[in-house]
Amino acid sequence: MALLQQLVDEDSNKIVGILGGKGRNILINQLAMEAANHKKRVIITHINGHILPPSGHISYNADENKLIGQIKREFDNEPVIYAAKSLDDHFVRGVSTDFVQRLKNLPGLDIIFLILGNASRLSILARKDISRIIGLNFLDRLIYCFQFDLINQPLNQEVVKDPDAFLKNFPRYKSEKIFHQDMMTDYLTDSKNGAFRLFQQKWPVLLVLTDINNVLLENRCIALARNLSAKGIEHIFQANLKDNIVKRIPAR
Repeated sequence: MALLQQLVDEDSNKIVGILGGKGRNILINQLAMEAANHKKRVIITHINGHILPPSGHISYNADENKLIGQIKREFDNEPVIYAAKSLDDHFVRGVSTDFVQRLKNLPGLDIIFLILGNASRLSILARKDISRIIGLNFLDRLIYCFQFDLINQPLNQEVVKDPDAFLKNFPRYKSEKIFHQDMMTDYLTDSKNGAFRLFQQKWPVLLVLTDINNVLLENRCIALARNLSAKGIEHIFQANLKDNIVKRIPAR
């Protein structure tokens, strides 16, 4: 149970939020399949909106009361279920926050993986997305996937939905427009315009730096992790998910 043991506290984590950039869906698939292989029952879902589901048997019904009943019946044959309100041309419509909280008490259910953030799978989140996530006080844990191989690349829509709006909040980088290590540190440790509020909640946040596929990136992510640790962000991991590798980065 390599990934589950590292990233999920199975004794106390029932609802695990997963958000961020490239690697989010791969990680969800790997965690869900690993749990299923160990006879656990898993639900994957998201709140409102329409996305392409990463994995799982899709169970959908516009009536959330009926959807609960469907899931109970389907768990006998499907250990990993994607719960949704509708299915339209391969896209699924998300459920309500009330429904997610009701799922927590579903008999036989072990883990809920709740997809958060935006459908675009961007590493940098808008302030409104961060505020919405903070409002989910029923989360037990949050896993934030941050695509690290974009370091020293142009700051474009592969990184953030609106680069110009982001640079207004971080004006010192306006002339460079390069997604480098200092910018990552400032974004992750800024409470007003960045993501630091996520790390100040009651639930623990695991920051997973993804796509670390060579020694140079590994050394850079270790340096970033030490900077972040000094500024109050703990539980930092490096990952090469294509090879199913996730390692915790020590603070020193």
